[in-house]
This record gives sequence, C-alpha cells and structure tokens, in this order.
Amino acid sequence: MNNLHYQPAMPGYNRRRAEWRVTAMCIAASVVLGAATVILPWWFVFALLLLPILAFVAWNYPEIAVVGIMAMLFGAVPEALMPRLPIAGGGVNLEDLGIVGMLLLLLIRRSGRVRELIAPVGGHLPALVAFLGVAVVSAVIAIFYKTAAPKDVLNEARPYFTWLLLPVLCLAVDNDVRARRFKKWLFALAVVLAAGMVLQSLTGVALFGKGRVWSSIGVSGEVLRSTTPGMFLMAGGLIYLLAAYAHGRHRFGVWMMVFGGLAAGGTLVGFGRGLWIAVIAGVGLLALQTRGERYIRLLMVLSVGALVLGGLVAVAKPEYLIAASDRLLSVGDEVEHGASYGRRKVENAYAMAKIAQHPVLGVGLGGAYKPPEAEYANFIADTRYIHNSYVNITTKLGLPGLAALLWLVVSVLRRTWSAARDRAGDRALGFAAFWIAFATMVVTAMTQPNMAAANGVGSIALAIFLAEYARRDRTTGGASGVPVEVRHG
Repeated sequence: MNNLHYQPAMPGYNRRRAEWRVTAMCIAASVVLGAATVILPWWFVFALLLLPILAFVAWNYPEIAVVGIMAMLFGAVPEALMPRLPIAGGGVNLEDLGIVGMLLLLLIRRSGRVRELIAPVGGHLPALVAFLGVAVVSAVIAIFYKTAAPKDVLNEARPYFTWLLLPVLCLAVDNDVRARRFKKWLFALAVVLAAGMVLQSLTGVALFGKGRVWSSIGVSGEVLRSTTPGMFLMAGGLIYLLAAYAHGRHRFGVWMMVFGGLAAGGTLVGFGRGLWIAVIAGVGLLALQTRGERYIRLLMVLSVGALVLGGLVAVAKPEYLIAASDRLLSVGDEVEHGASYGRRKVENAYAMAKIAQHPVLGVGLGGAYKPPEAEYANFIADTRYIHNSYVNITTKLGLPGLAALLWLVVSVLRRTWSAARDRAGDRALGFAAFWIAFATMVVTAMTQPNMAAANGVGSIALAIFLAEYARRDRTTGGASGVPVEVRHG
C-alpha cells in the first residue's frame, strides 16, 4: 500500500493548482458578498444566499415552491421579509419575480410536455386571452401616450401578471405524487392563514404581510378586525372540508373540529359581510350537489358546531358576538348614512361619468377617474382605486374590457361548476374550487376589486387549476382523462 501513489484523473492535472483555484473562488465570493452587504440592501444579499436553496427546491419540488409563492401572494409571509424591487418609480413584489422565475424554470423542466400539461385549462384560454389582450392594449396606450405615470401603470398592471400562476400550477403539479403533496401543503397554508387571522384579532399584532388590523368594529372599540389577502383560500378550505364530509369522504373528528373552528373564527374576525354571505351561500349551494341524508347530517353538525363555537366566544370574549351582530344589523344604516357605502356611491358616480366619456378605451391602466378628496389624503391611490370589480374594469379598460371579463366569468363559473358535478372526479375539491370562483368573481366582487387585485387573480387561477384537477382525479386515488405521468420525486 505504501508504494501506491495517487494518479491524476486527467493529463496535466495539478492538485495544488486546483486547490488554489478553489481557494481563490472562495475568497472572490467572500469579497463580492462582503461588498454587497455594504453597497446593496440586506434583503438583496439575503436573497442571493438563499437563491441556490430556492433553486434546488423549485427544480426538485416545484409543487412546494409554488405553495411558497402563494404564501407570499396571500400575505402569509411577514411584510418585513418581502421588500419590493424598485422599478420605474414603482415596485415589483417578490412573488411576481417568483412566478416569472418558476414559469421559466418549469418551461425548461417540462420541455416536451408543456402542451400536454396545459391542455386541461385550455377551455378557459380564449376568454382569458381576450381579457388579457385588452389589458395589454390599455397598458401600451397609457405608456406611449403618457396618459398615466409609469409607476401607476406598473402598479395596476401587476395583478394581470399574476395570471401566469395558472400555467405555473399546471406545470408544477404534473403527477399524482406531486398533486397529493401539493394539496397537503396548500391545506397547511389555509390552516396558517386561519390561525393567523384569529391571533391578529386577539393580539392586535399584524402577523401577515399586506393585511391589516384595526379597531373599527364594536361600540367599545375592543374588537379588532383582521384581514388577509388569503381569505378566499382560508374559507375555501372550510368549504372543502364541509363538502368532503357531505360526500362521506371525511368523518367528523378532531381535525374537522380544529380546522373548522379556526376557519370559522378567521372568517368571523375578518368582519367581511361579503365573505360571510359567500360562505352561507356556499353551504346552501352544496345542497344541489349532495344527497339529502348526508346534507341534513351536515346541517346538524354545523348547527352544533355554531352553538359550541358561539358558546366559547360568549364566555371568552362576548364583544365579538356583539360586534358581529352590530355588523349585520348596520347594513341598512350604512346604506342610508354610512361612510363605507357613501364612498362607494361617490366612486361609482365618478366612474360612470368617465365610462360615458371614454366608453371604448376607458381611462387606461394607471389612469385617474376622479379628483382627490381631502378625507383620503393619506391614501395614495385614492384617485385610481374603485371597490367594485366590474365598475373598476369598465372604467380602466372600457366596454371591451367588461365584455371580455364577463366572458371569462361565465367560462370559469360554468367549468368549475361542471367539475363539481362530475361524479367520476373529486366532487368535494371541485365544489371548493367552484365556491372560490363564485365568491371571488360574484359575491365579494361587488365590494372588492378582486379581478384587478393580485390576491383575487391568484385565487381565481387556483380555483381553475383545482377544478380541472378535480375533474380528472378519481375518488379511488387514480387519475385519468388527461395523461398524468406518475413518478416519484
């Protein structure tokens, strides 16, 4: 053994020279990173250090990476950890970069199978392409004819980029193994959102990014309202759980009680009447999909659960029940005197006037439609923001934008409801997908700009994907209809 000598693998190989090269590379990397910590912001350096890890996860476990992007999109990541990249006087969020980066990576990863994997959502593409085409024309006109500041155009165009999440989902979840893992992580995200909503309201500490906590509910001012951009995913998880129980796929147990209680609590502390109505409507629509006996049993479980949860809240913090009652009973008063309804009335009046002036092109993305009001001086987007989704789109994109949007809404609702009715697929998942689309595009769209907001667009894209997956997913666990490659990893 003493006579054995190391033989280089290649001619001309010098071990000492190779060691010096590695050392030189490490020194150079240290110098670059050291200089970066002085020149660049801390978050940029942190992102550089995390990039290799994120790239590894995105390449090998894209279904987990896309849930991470949705966690940022839906506000589950603290805002301090999500700085914006300044561009053209505005900013690009990390989730925007993540969606684009994931799409490019997956186009390489799934090369040769892109058309196959995108095929399930092909029925939505004509309406979606028409809608996005109108938005692109509006943005181009706004930039070239300088009808709005570039930063305002960028900020209002950002949500339309979120539609890229749809092909990312299709390419990331390409087999049954990934699909099962994706659904588990997605449900875990819904649990985090629900628990965070409750904790935010109880503690007054803003845990999430892009959400708010403020004391505008209750006469005493002791009840804090909590919001998160992920409210549709949170409530959608609850609807899925109820639908799965109604179909006999899940039994009533500890898990259903814990998550059901958290999701119901999160929905309550949001004090969003639109979301409340959407959840109640979802439970009602579930009767059209399930057998009478199972549905009656579900109603009994819901009644008992509501009594138990209401009793616990009444003992621990009765102010919540009083605030909820005041919120429901104040609808008529708000219509007559309320600032919230009054502001929407003013918005719609200005918007209708602008639509009459610019029926074809609208005011364009980033364009203002009304003069600033002193009451909302701290709200930078006051002259551009419109609550109602349909009025918003019509004002910005004109009547062609409204026509394309209505086409998209009808297409999404029709196909998601078809998936919910498909007896061969996962009807509970299909119904949850339909409910998310219905709640986002119909019920709450009257009071929130969901179709012109990143979280709303992300929720609709997720609903489309889940509906098409549910259509081909079988209750026995297999998949058919659309070729789905089964492989591990």
